[in-house]
Amino acid sequence: MSQTLFTVNKAGTAVIEKEALKLCPALRKLSVKEIQVFILWLDHQSKFKQFPKDERKRKALSLVFNDSNYPLEENNKDIAPAIEEYTSLIYDENLESLDVYRQKLSLLRRKMLTEESHNSLLKLDEVIQKLERRCKEIQMEISKGEREAEIKGGATKSVIEIWQLNRIQYLRDQANKESFKGVEIIS
Repeated sequence: MSQTLFTVNKAGTAVIEKEALKLCPALRKLSVKEIQVFILWLDHQSKFKQFPKDERKRKALSLVFNDSNYPLEENNKDIAPAIEEYTSLIYDENLESLDVYRQKLSLLRRKMLTEESHNSLLKLDEVIQKLERRCKEIQMEISKGEREAEIKGGATKSVIEIWQLNRIQYLRDQANKESFKGVEIIS
C-alpha cells in the first residue's frame, strides 16, 4: 500500500483507500465524485499538484463535474469537516509551505502584468526570484526526506501510522495558527 490516500484504477479514476475512509468518517457522507474532487484538489500527489490550491479546485471541479463553478461549498456542514479530515491525513509542513509560495508567486506574476513603474517591476521581479529559489529549496528538502526514508532500512511505519502522525502535526499547527491570530509580523 502506498503512502497516498488514493489509488488510480484502470479507468484512470482516483479511488480513496479504505483505510483512509476509516480514519475520515466525514468523507463517507460525500459522493464518489465529491471525493474525487477532494483528491484532485487537496492531495499533494494529485495530477494538479503543480497548481495553486484555488486553481486545483477549479480544474478538479471541471474534470469531475464538467463545471468549474459546481457548488462545492467549503463551509457546507458536510464538506467542511471532510476537508479538515482529509487535509489532516495528508498534512506535510513543507508541502503546505510550497503551496503558499506558489499562491504568492501566482499573485505576484499577475501583479507584474499591471505594474507600470520600473522600480516596482524590479522589486517584484526580485521577490519572485527569491520565492522561486525558496520553492526549489523546499522541493530539494522534500526529495531528500523521501530518499532518507527509503535509505533507513529495518522498521518502517505503517501508512495508517504515518497518516495519524500527519493528523497530530496538522492539529498542532492549527492550534499554533490560532494562537497567532491578531498578531502582526513586522518585517
